[in-house]
Amino acid sequence: MTSQMADYVDQSTIFHNTQKAAIVEIKIDAKELSDQLANIQNSAGTLSTADQTSLDRAIALVPTITRKLTALNALPAPIVSPDVA
Repeated sequence: MTSQMADYVDQSTIFHNTQKAAIVEIKIDAKELSDQLANIQNSAGTLSTADQTSLDRAIALVPTITRKLTALNALPAPIVSPDVA
């Protein structure tokens, strides 16, 4: 394997591993958001202290998930050298 091909494979591996890790984090946050919203929806009418805690956590998760999605979208893809393509 040429040095350029090996470099591309290394870059691709790092890129995909970074993507996978970011996606796992986003999934965890999305699950937590879903759970917090379910807690609120299953509440019996008035907003309890526990409901307020769930609401506060849900509100905090939205920008966190947005930031992670934005960062994931901004990951630079590996660059293929013309000699490799």
